[in-house]
Amino acid sequence: MTTSDNPTNVVPNSSGPRLNLVKKLGKIKSAWGEVAQQVKLAELTPAEFRAATNASLEARATLEVSKARISALVSERLARQAALRAMLKRVASAVLTDPGHGDNSSLYRAMGFVPSSERKPRTTAPSSGGARPRKAIVSPINRFRRMVAAWQESGLDPETGKVAGLSLNDWKPAGDALLETQNGLRREKAGRSAAVGLKKAADKATRALIKKVVAGVIAAPGLGENSALYRAMGYIPANERASRYRRVTQLSEPIPSEVLLEQGVQMSAESQKREAAPETVWQGEARCELNPQQPPGSLESRGCDNLQYQRPQLTYPP
Repeated sequence: MTTSDNPTNVVPNSSGPRLNLVKKLGKIKSAWGEVAQQVKLAELTPAEFRAATNASLEARATLEVSKARISALVSERLARQAALRAMLKRVASAVLTDPGHGDNSSLYRAMGFVPSSERKPRTTAPSSGGARPRKAIVSPINRFRRMVAAWQESGLDPETGKVAGLSLNDWKPAGDALLETQNGLRREKAGRSAAVGLKKAADKATRALIKKVVAGVIAAPGLGENSALYRAMGYIPANERASRYRRVTQLSEPIPSEVLLEQGVQMSAESQKREAAPETVWQGEARCELNPQQPPGSLESRGCDNLQYQRPQLTYPP
C-alpha cells in the first residue's frame, strides 16, 4: 500500500451502527416489493422470500410468548411460596398446642423441628472458634414434603385425623399448588431453551438468504451497486461511498525545521544522560555506585560483591 492509499494522519473510517436482523429483513422486503416487485433475486420472488424468512420471525414471537409466561410463573411461585410458609407455620403451631402432641412429640421431631427437651441452651458469647455457625435454610417445598411424610407416618387419617382442628387435606393443597407452579415453570424454561435453538437456526438461514439476495442485486445486469433497489435495501451505493479513511489531526501550519532540529538535539542529550547514569548496588547496608564505563572488577575494590544490581529510577523534565 502506498502513502497516498493510506496516509499517516488518517485512520480507517468506522462503520455506522448495524441494523438488527428484523429491521434489515423488513427493509429488504419493503424495498423489493416497492422498487422491483417483478424481479427475481437468487431465484426467488418477493413472496417466496417472505415465506422463506418467516421462520425467523415466528421463532422470535414464540420466544417472546415464552418469556412472558415464565415471568408470570415466577410471580405466581413467589406468591404461593409465601402462602405455603404461612400455612406450614400454622401447622407447626397446631402441633405445639395440641394436647396429644406438643413440642416433645415424635410428630414434631419427624417434621424437622428440634424438641424442647433436646435443645441446647442458647449462649450469647461466640465459641472459641469464632462466630456461631448459621443454620441451613430449608426451602418451603422441602419442609412441606417432610411434614407431609411425618403426618402420613404418624397414622393420622388425611380427612378425619386432625391436630388442633387441622387435617392433612386442609393444608396439603397449598403445597400441591406450589409444586404445580414449579413443574410448569420447569417445563416453560425447557420450552424457552428449545425456542432459542430454533431462533438461532432460523436466523442463520435468514442471514444466508439475505446475503444471496444482496449478491443477486449486485450481479443483476439492470441493477448493481448503484441501483435504487440497492439503496432502498439500506446499503450505500458504490458511487456515494466516502473514503474508508478519516483524518484525525491536521496541523494549521508546518513545523519549522529549526524546531525539529532543536528537539532532536535535546532528545539526544537526554539519552546520553540516561546511558551515563551510575547504577546502584546494594549489599546489606552498603551502597555502591557502578559507572557503566568502568570494568566490573571495580566493584570488588569498593568492598561489594559483583552480584545483582539495579539501575535507579531517574526522573527527567518533560
